[in-house]
Amino acid sequence: MIGRRELLRAAGGGLALAGSGTWFARAAFGREAFAASGNLGNDMLPAGAVAEQLLDALPGKRPLIKKSYRPPNYETPIGYFHEEFTPNDAFFVRYHLADIPKVNAATWQLKVGGDAAEREVAFDFEQLTRDFEAVELSAVCQCSGNRRGLS
Repeated sequence: MIGRRELLRAAGGGLALAGSGTWFARAAFGREAFAASGNLGNDMLPAGAVAEQLLDALPGKRPLIKKSYRPPNYETPIGYFHEEFTPNDAFFVRYHLADIPKVNAATWQLKVGGDAAEREVAFDFEQLTRDFEAVELSAVCQCSGNRRGLS
């Protein structure tokens, strides 16, 4: 089965779906890259697309496609899909509540329990970073809202 990354590679990254290749390219690489081509107008957007896409950076993130600030809704620019792994600081941001809680690492705890657990256990941030081996894991995570500006 072909995955989205292979599809993008095969399509040359432009994904000219319904005439939207220019929109994807502008979103991924910025308006400056297409100034010489004259393809900056919204006439290249398919019906139903958001009129303008802005790149904006959240703290600790690379510039992402900003859909809304509150709640945070930012898409990964399509240019990152040429890489086998999306860098963490380029990964999409979706938050469904308007208020993002402030977490104090000194008092925060992770509690693990439930019906399948013999007993509930709790770990603080220091224990998690000190007592457990750091591991790297490859996983697939895709937000169903990706590219919904084209719906």
